[in-house]
Amino acid sequence: MKHQTSRTIFEYWDKLRGSRLAPERADIDPNAIRAILAETFIIEIDDVAGHPFRLAGTAICGLFGRELKGAAMVGLFAPRQRDAVRDLFTRAAGDSCAFVLGVEAETGRGRSAPGEVIFLPLRNGRFPARRALGTLALLERPDWVGAEPAAFLVPGTTRYLEPSSYRRLTRQPEPPGLRAAPKQPSPGLGARRFFVIEGGRR
Repeated sequence: MKHQTSRTIFEYWDKLRGSRLAPERADIDPNAIRAILAETFIIEIDDVAGHPFRLAGTAICGLFGRELKGAAMVGLFAPRQRDAVRDLFTRAAGDSCAFVLGVEAETGRGRSAPGEVIFLPLRNGRFPARRALGTLALLERPDWVGAEPAAFLVPGTTRYLEPSSYRRLTRQPEPPGLRAAPKQPSPGLGARRFFVIEGGRR
């Protein structure tokens, strides 16, 4: 995780989670993360609807120049990668796995800024998780932000995270469009998993 916002939300989620696969939606207290609420989102895990926003912070809406509540999160990504991103979110929710996704926010005129999305499953008394908490944070703030809206996010490397209470889960084959990169050992926790969504720019 490159951004402090990502680390903050992950640490909060992991503390709430304890020994469970994921915390409950009702466990989330907005006051506990008020310093990063502007970059925070909650999405519903709905593959058909493209994982719509239930909450989208003001910095995320400002980046795209519009209100995002109810909009499909998958729709923020470059068209060529949307199916792979949709499958990634669905699979991660099904396994209650957290991940961090590198992204590039791009405008219609080709301006860009690097950022990252963190995805943290939330349960509501059921398995698999039906909602997810996360943040979208830019690693730098270029001068076009606020003056020109981002048109889409170009996804990059995806890394599943290993919290302090991580448990290995049974895996299914990776969804189409994701390529497994070489695994790297992580003492005491098993192998980390890296994925790259192919396609680059449009």
